[in-house]
Amino acid sequence: MKFEYTMPAAAIRVVSPIYFYQDGGRECTLVDLDDITKHWISGASLSGVPDHFAMDKESHVVFDRYGSDTADEKMVYEVRYKTRPSDLTNSATEEPLVPRQWRHILADLGLYFIYLDKDDSRTGLVGKQIQVGLEAMKLENRSILATAGEAGHIFPRGRPQVRRVKTASGKLIGYI
Repeated sequence: MKFEYTMPAAAIRVVSPIYFYQDGGRECTLVDLDDITKHWISGASLSGVPDHFAMDKESHVVFDRYGSDTADEKMVYEVRYKTRPSDLTNSATEEPLVPRQWRHILADLGLYFIYLDKDDSRTGLVGKQIQVGLEAMKLENRSILATAGEAGHIFPRGRPQVRRVKTASGKLIGYI
């Protein structure tokens, strides 16, 4: 194990804590980079399971300890991070961020701006269509969160139950 790791390009930031599965499991919490360097300067033991980590720049994770002195011992840890959403593409192989049943709202937005540029009388009508569509998206999202149970809860490994989360149209969007 090293002191510093580079996160994947899509990672925006690491979500604290990082879980280490040595010694029955441990949490490694986020601190300032100054606290990590103070730990190093203090002459504290630099080997062992890390207790703290810091973000150096946007894509580097720095730990306060480096693991074991022996090359044989491996550390298992779990890092969760927020990802940078991919751009909408015109590719048939990639799924855009907007679910298929709501993509017509993007077309309505384009039409709205065309009508707006042309001073067309139908601008208000299309604007109301967009508002209705966005309200329907919001209601569907709320119903998903209500039926999903513990929304926003992150389950550690070995969770006892896995449930599927689907949109109202039946599209599978994930598991909790």
